[in-house]
Amino acid sequence: MKKHSAFSLIELSIVILIIGILVAGIMQGRLMVKKSRRSAAQAITKNSVVNEMSGLALWYETSLESSFKESEMSDGGNVSVWHDNNPQAINRNNADQGTAANQPKFYENVFNGALPALRFDGVDDALTTANGFDSDSENVTIFLVWQSSLDSTWQVIISKGYTPSPYRIAITGNAHYLTYADAMNNGASANSAIITAANSLNIISARRAKNGTMQIWINGSSGGTNTDSSGSNLMTTTESLWIGGYPSKNYAQGDFAEMIIFKRALLTEERQAVESYLSKKYNI
Repeated sequence: MKKHSAFSLIELSIVILIIGILVAGIMQGRLMVKKSRRSAAQAITKNSVVNEMSGLALWYETSLESSFKESEMSDGGNVSVWHDNNPQAINRNNADQGTAANQPKFYENVFNGALPALRFDGVDDALTTANGFDSDSENVTIFLVWQSSLDSTWQVIISKGYTPSPYRIAITGNAHYLTYADAMNNGASANSAIITAANSLNIISARRAKNGTMQIWINGSSGGTNTDSSGSNLMTTTESLWIGGYPSKNYAQGDFAEMIIFKRALLTEERQAVESYLSKKYNI
């Protein structure tokens, strides 16, 4: 009767080699999928309607190589500058932070398992622009793709100006707000009471028209409407844009994917076209 012998060293080596090849193949396949998704998002960005729309003031996003310094696109690394990708601007309006302790971090593969995020810690992370931008009689339309890490604390995602802020987009556990005020703090808030759970990626659209009408939408769904009759134009180039908080307080905790600002009130079909682009890119 023939006895069974143990695997020889050569046979074990072959088995280990085959397993290694299979694991490497799986890892390589996953990497290819991520690269494919990133490339698709980049193509969607470069071919989007945003490039051709008039009045584009600022455009920050996270998928393009041009959005950050190459040296700062490492997983978990600090980001000192978020580049403005506005194709219509002669001089780009980058947002930066010179203090390392206050810099947000770059993380890979956060959105859709392939797209990067700019993460703010909710403590002191913030970016500011060197210059603001002029608007046409206070007309403005803002798009944010944002994922909060919290579901209760008041957070200011972006703000422009100091005290009081001409406008802020903030979130709480049960609402999103667009607020707008003049130098005497006379203003109003448009409140979209759509509950958003933590770690849920959302497209936030906000618009203020020349007549003072303020509106906000979450993922294309109409939210609150209000009217600000302050009548003063505070959106000047002297006022910096704060990203990730209101100057020195109410810092936001979560992940930024994209921000687009127009210095005019977009028409409904224009707003929907931008929302469609963002929805396709982030699968929202």
